[in-house]
Amino acid sequence: ESCGATSLGCQGPGHSMAMAVVADENAGWVMKQKEVFERWLRVKLTGHSSVRSGEESIMISDLYEDLRDGRVLYRLLESLSQGSLVSFGKLNKGNMQIQRVANLNIVFEYLAQAGVKTIGIGSTDIADGNKKLTLGLVWCIMQFFFAQELGGVDNNMNAIRQTILQWLRKNTFKHPELIPVEGIADLAALVGDGRVLLAVLEEQDHASNAAKYQPTGDPPKDLMTAVDLAFELFAVERLLPTNSVLTVGDEKCVMPYVILLMEAVGEVQRKRREEAEALEAERQRLERLRLEEEDKLRKEQEEEERVRQEAEEEERLRREAQEKLQREREAVERARREEEDRVRREAEEGERLRREAEEKLEREREAAKRAQQEEEERRRLEELAKKSAAERQAAIDEARRKWEALAMQAKATADKLDALQAELKRLEDGSILPPAVQSALESLDRRQLAEVRRLPRPPHAVKVALQVVWVFVELFVGHPDHEIGAEAPLTPRTHRRVRERALSSTKPSATEKARRRGKSPGRAAASASPPNGFFGTTPPSGGDPLQEASTTHMDGLSKIPSPEWEDIRSMLAAVELTVVLRGVTPEMLLTSEAAPVVSELQILMSRVLATDAHRANKAIGKLWDWCAAQLACAAAIAGQTPVKREIQEVEALLDQQEAAAARAQADLLALEPETF
Repeated sequence: ESCGATSLGCQGPGHSMAMAVVADENAGWVMKQKEVFERWLRVKLTGHSSVRSGEESIMISDLYEDLRDGRVLYRLLESLSQGSLVSFGKLNKGNMQIQRVANLNIVFEYLAQAGVKTIGIGSTDIADGNKKLTLGLVWCIMQFFFAQELGGVDNNMNAIRQTILQWLRKNTFKHPELIPVEGIADLAALVGDGRVLLAVLEEQDHASNAAKYQPTGDPPKDLMTAVDLAFELFAVERLLPTNSVLTVGDEKCVMPYVILLMEAVGEVQRKRREEAEALEAERQRLERLRLEEEDKLRKEQEEEERVRQEAEEEERLRREAQEKLQREREAVERARREEEDRVRREAEEGERLRREAEEKLEREREAAKRAQQEEEERRRLEELAKKSAAERQAAIDEARRKWEALAMQAKATADKLDALQAELKRLEDGSILPPAVQSALESLDRRQLAEVRRLPRPPHAVKVALQVVWVFVELFVGHPDHEIGAEAPLTPRTHRRVRERALSSTKPSATEKARRRGKSPGRAAASASPPNGFFGTTPPSGGDPLQEASTTHMDGLSKIPSPEWEDIRSMLAAVELTVVLRGVTPEMLLTSEAAPVVSELQILMSRVLATDAHRANKAIGKLWDWCAAQLACAAAIAGQTPVKREIQEVEALLDQQEAAAARAQADLLALEPETF
């Protein structure tokens, strides 16, 4: 292999440790591979699950140094294998040589079990920062996972190279002259001039102008154009060193980039196939709908024809029935005329008997009619009485249901009012700063804070607590309601002047200091010198330290300054915190200027447990409790206004419901007095 040490350990057992020693004349490809490998590691480590689980994000700045402790390799293997290495061992967080070697032993144990050949490379070589062997180990890992990503091909350069060449030929079939059929032993010579990459991108970008994919004849410029277009179209990271010329021997620089491009193009092709399948499915669905509509229309036409035929049959039967009925009517009419003649003759003979019978029958009918009218009147009166009683009972039941429903609504509203009043009482109790917290703050002295100031690198909980205290001093010492007071506007420079005046007004004089220590005033005055700059420290050259601190943010909290530890130590040395902070009240946290900062303070404090602050330092624990109590009281005060407003609304609603219940009760009393 022409790449020298990067292939060491990835080949057969015939290679030895001596091959790791490479002359200085190979420094050019070493720097290229180092740059490409670093960029490839950044791509693979981006979005690793360990970042989401609360660990710090992994940054790659120097490949040789960053891989020495084994942590980056550990996380890299987890990201590539989509699994966890905890079963092989747990990472050590220290930076001692033995801890680095222990972490690297876990990595090598996993590589050995996975089948990655690392002949001639050991844990101590990586921990010692051996550059050539570090590059060799990274390439062994890359080659192993390249073989898996390409569909499980053999773990050797030739098999990976042939797979890549097949993919390139497939995606540049319009330009067969770019890739020879045989004689390709190094991808760098094939891809380094940018023409093959431009042809691949032209094949994938169907909607763009083909002119921008035409090579210019300048290999570095064409390669840079291809890399930029790949990043623009498929978001492929710029791994290749476009500021230098790729020659034979740079295949291990080219191969990672081409595989990333293959993955991105494959993903785009997969999405295109899915879109085509979705369009075909939609077309088939529309075709089915069209056929169903045609079938439905055909059935409707058949149904209309059947109905028409049935109507014609019914019309025929109707005409026949009418004809039959007409004939029957004629026969009945003839029989009626004959019967009339017979009756007329009989009637003439029995006219007298008929008249007598009619008179008798008329008298009987009039008597029966009077009896029937009397019975109908009696029944009507009984029905009216029953209906009136039922309507009255229904009205009573409806009035009772309405009154009970309104009474239950009024009771529920009264219960809600009691709950809101209890919540208001709880918020009013919570808006008072506990005396114990204030007493704990006032009990702080310089000796306790000096212990914190002497820490060279404080724990995270201590730094967060002092950052919150810094923000309280920054934001509220110059507040118009502060006990020390300041009429200057809340700007960084006026804050500094306000704090200096406040601190100078609260510091004991030289005579008082001498009296306390038992020294003469002259000696004490000579030993005391006025503080310089911000919080008694000499401001660093290049600008206002408050302005510099306010431009540093932490974890996306853009409103909170993140001061340097030296500035915090200077603050602890110069400021009487109990005097400066005692004028801060919860009401100051409710102003429109303070609200964004206070919300981020709550987020910042929620990231550290109070027990961690107490365990780190007693003085910091007291400051932590005081800041948390201030934020809790402010939240309680802010919560009182909506609760009071809701109480007023509920009281008005309760009055309305009670009045409606009283009216319903009066209506029920009017209908049924015995109810009450």
